[in-house]
Amino acid sequence: MSRIARSIPYAAGATCFLAAIFLRQSLVAHQRADLQRVVGMMTAGSLAELGAFTQSMTRALDHIAGEWEAAGRLPAAQWRHQCRLVLERLGRPRAVEWLDDDGNIVDVVVPEPERRGGAREPSPPLDAEARAALAGARARRAAAATPAFASDADAQRWSFRLVVPLFRDGRADGFVSALFSVDDVVDDLLAALIHDYVVTIDEDGRQIYGPRDPDLLAPCPACDPYAFDLPGGRRWQLEVRPSPEVRTAIASGLPQIILAAGALIAALLTAMLQALARQRRGARALALTNRSLQSEVHSRRIAEQELRVLAAELEQRVRERTAELASSNAALSGENALRRHAQTTLEAANGNLRHFASFVSHELRQPLAAMALWVDLLENDPDATLGERGRGYLRQLGAALERMTGFLEAQLRLARVTYTQPNMEEDVDVGALAREVAGDGALGLRNAGAAVEIGEVPTLRADRGQMRQLLRNLIENALKYRRTDTPLRVRIEGRRLEREGVRRCEIRCSDNGQGFAASDAEKIFDLFAQLPGRKSTDAGSGVGLAICRRIVEHHGGTIRAEGRPGEGATFIIELPASRCGSRGGDAAPAAACI
Repeated sequence: MSRIARSIPYAAGATCFLAAIFLRQSLVAHQRADLQRVVGMMTAGSLAELGAFTQSMTRALDHIAGEWEAAGRLPAAQWRHQCRLVLERLGRPRAVEWLDDDGNIVDVVVPEPERRGGAREPSPPLDAEARAALAGARARRAAAATPAFASDADAQRWSFRLVVPLFRDGRADGFVSALFSVDDVVDDLLAALIHDYVVTIDEDGRQIYGPRDPDLLAPCPACDPYAFDLPGGRRWQLEVRPSPEVRTAIASGLPQIILAAGALIAALLTAMLQALARQRRGARALALTNRSLQSEVHSRRIAEQELRVLAAELEQRVRERTAELASSNAALSGENALRRHAQTTLEAANGNLRHFASFVSHELRQPLAAMALWVDLLENDPDATLGERGRGYLRQLGAALERMTGFLEAQLRLARVTYTQPNMEEDVDVGALAREVAGDGALGLRNAGAAVEIGEVPTLRADRGQMRQLLRNLIENALKYRRTDTPLRVRIEGRRLEREGVRRCEIRCSDNGQGFAASDAEKIFDLFAQLPGRKSTDAGSGVGLAICRRIVEHHGGTIRAEGRPGEGATFIIELPASRCGSRGGDAAPAAACI
């Protein structure tokens, strides 16, 4: 005990010194965090400036491309006028170029001062990587940035192009390109930063902007590179380093002062506590002896009392747990009885629904058929004295009967799918089944000038009849909502995939029809859904896609739809891995076109 008492002054002094060290480290960490936050804010501002610049340039070039596609190839005067507007309003491109389909420079428009000056630097030709970027932009029908290339022999200045594909009558017709100097663009956008910060930009491991002097690129632990994505998939790595003046303004000598003061206070506290310990050591010895005896007696009394309380609590808990267990068993028995009753009720309800469907099939369709027959006989009877108005009423009545019959048959199909348990013990070749459905002349694909492409589709353990109904409904839906100005093309393909660690089978049915808005992606699966703005080539019954969802849910999967107005629709079916058969792959090359 005396050793512990003698060590208290040293422990207090060491604790004080450690507190000073921790405070110093906290201040250093705070200064580093301030520096990192300032650098992060400057980096975010730089990225925002670069993003706004690329968006404005892309919109300007997209406007020229839109005028080109709307009016055909523009006259030279109109082309040059639009290019000069881009150069005058944005002011950063070195030139605006017109490239042909092979990436060759056909025409170049430069800013007004360079044009008046006469001689100008020629536009550099495009290398293989730049031509590959042009091909990607044309395939995506979107803007793309070419890789940066050296503008001079010493590779001290770098340039890049921002290109947008041109189309005329739906076919590729070259590119419009804006040529930029990286130094000019970044110096103009980040003029407020270059005095207090050092900015570097790397692309593919090479520095395309910033000072080349190693002394200006000192290591900065608080500076992290940030990625800036250009159109077309190109990426720049931007890093902002503070200047020595900024670092000095943020850092201070306060941590060192606190450390020295903590050492001094620790020494004084140790000496003072040693003096107090020597004065009280004698009196404490006797007091400690008395306290130890009193404490031992008191501890024994408390321990005995706690044991009695714990025994009583344990007995009470045993009684409570026994009562809770009996109550839980009674509740579980009642719940099981309720579940058995609910199961019996559900089976009776399903039987009633099947009986009702059978009643509708036999009792309602016969009167409708009889009425349709009498309408047909009356309309074709030469002895019937009906005027043109009366025959018009008969035609309307016949059309109403036909719609009623179609609605009734659709309801029966929905009822059969809903209340019929599928047989999923058969391996179904979905690709062959899709070709069989597409070859059915009753669909009217040939008369509509439509074609169905069938790729590689995995074999499924499913109900063949319901799979046939699913494929037929999807093709009929595409045929029903096709566009009148474009031949219908439907593609069915599938693959195996793994998402979030779960293996699935996927089947896609895509078309180039009318499409739909993203907000209507769930409404199209509702019964009798008729979306505004979609023109159907057939009246239909409004239950085809609802039947598709029931079939997919019976097979333990999900179905969703994606589409854009005027660009077609895609129906994506995902089934669990247990439904996948032994054939089918990840890729889906076209295997047949019907």
